[in-house]
Amino acid sequence: MKKKLFLIALLAVLSVSFFSSCEKIEQSSPITINDSSTTTAIISGFVYAQLDNTVTGYEFAPSGTKLYFKIDVSQLDMNVGEGERFYIVNGTVGANGAFSVKVPATSKGVDVEILADDFTYDVKTGAATTETKEFELVPIVSSVIQGQSVVEDLYYISF
Repeated sequence: MKKKLFLIALLAVLSVSFFSSCEKIEQSSPITINDSSTTTAIISGFVYAQLDNTVTGYEFAPSGTKLYFKIDVSQLDMNVGEGERFYIVNGTVGANGAFSVKVPATSKGVDVEILADDFTYDVKTGAATTETKEFELVPIVSSVIQGQSVVEDLYYISF
C-alpha cells in the first residue's frame, strides 16, 4: 500500500514538472511597497531531494541552493517601474535544508510562486557507486495573508 501511494505521489510530481514551463528569473529594478496596506508574511520550511538511493526517503537539498518567491505586483499596493510585473524575494537553503523568508502580503492575501535553481548531484546508488543526476524543484504556489507564518516543504525531482 505504501509503495502504491509513493508511486501515485511520484507520478503526480512528475506530471506537474512535465507540464510546467521553465522560465528565467530576472532581477528587476527596486520596487517601493506602500506600507499603508502591505506588510509581510513568513514562508518557511524544508527543501528535500532524493540524494541517496540506498535508503528510503528524501535527504535535505544542498545548502546554498537559491530559492525565489515570486509575487504578481497586481496583488500588492506597490509603486512599480514601467513594465514591472513581479516582485521577487530571494532565499537560500540552509545547512539543515531549512529556509525562511519574509514576503510582502496584504489582508486580502497574495499568491506566492516558489521557484528554485536546478542543481546537479552525484546520487549514491550503491555502497561505492554514484550516478550524476539533474534536479528540478517542483514549483508550488503558497497563499499568505499579512502577519501569517506558513510552512511549505519543497521537493526536488531528478531527471
